[in-house]
Amino acid sequence: MDPSESLNATSRRQEAEILEAVRDTLPVPRVLWLDEAATWFPEPTLVYSFAPGTTKPTATDTGAVSGLGTMFGPDLRRSLGTQFVDHLAALHTTDISGLRLDSFDRPSPGTTEAAEWKLNQYERVWEEDRGEDHLLIEVTANWLRRNLPTTDRIGIVHGDFRSGNFLFDEKTHEITAWLDWEYCHLGDRHRDLAWATDSTFGHVDPRSGEYLVCGLFTEAEFLDRYQEASGLSVDPQRLTYYKIANTYQLIIATLATAYRVARLGKTHQDVLLSWVKGMVPILSGQLVTLLEEKDR
Repeated sequence: MDPSESLNATSRRQEAEILEAVRDTLPVPRVLWLDEAATWFPEPTLVYSFAPGTTKPTATDTGAVSGLGTMFGPDLRRSLGTQFVDHLAALHTTDISGLRLDSFDRPSPGTTEAAEWKLNQYERVWEEDRGEDHLLIEVTANWLRRNLPTTDRIGIVHGDFRSGNFLFDEKTHEITAWLDWEYCHLGDRHRDLAWATDSTFGHVDPRSGEYLVCGLFTEAEFLDRYQEASGLSVDPQRLTYYKIANTYQLIIATLATAYRVARLGKTHQDVLLSWVKGMVPILSGQLVTLLEEKDR
């Protein structure tokens, strides 16, 4: 059930539609009931079946809230990493032409619509939610507008595909469910690829010193295995664009929306939303580095 206001103002109908659409492709809970208009509950509500599993090993205390920096260890990395890539490849190669996704906007392939529509959305969120100006946001929005990429293939984008958003069985090492489909939309696969590789979701391997995407594998290994599993190419230019776009989105969510919702007392998660604002300096530094590297 939605809180009165949320960090993610999203659609329960869209979430229900996408869970039904991918249930034969990925392990997801079964939708039982949708109360889209809050007829029976105080707020819009989606009821689905119970999904067993855990988001991180019970024997470790690593990893902050929502799977940030979770250390799985070598054994789990191998088994979960294979499933992580295979599931993402299966999602991105799903034929959407026959799926009933009536509440979703469908950008056209061969256009910049997929990138432009999301940029429009978060520019609007920034205008409505921010409590202060932030020059880096304005600079980034201008760069994103000038560099809108063309999308070759429109597919399902999870929008938050990372550790912390899948459950797994510790005995079998099997991923039992993919959760948190609130950001799901139809668009460019590179948005999911860029999201998974964000530095706030992974950690540095204490043995090798290499950064591990979602705590599972190096970025090069992740992208190589994805291309092999999906048969789809990874465009470095589009990947970088969406890394910048995603970081821009994360800063807006944490600096603007989380601040507004917590300050106005519109959520039961006020402590959590105040906490995530502490990510802004890290995300801002990451965004500056990405923009500087792109403009060299």
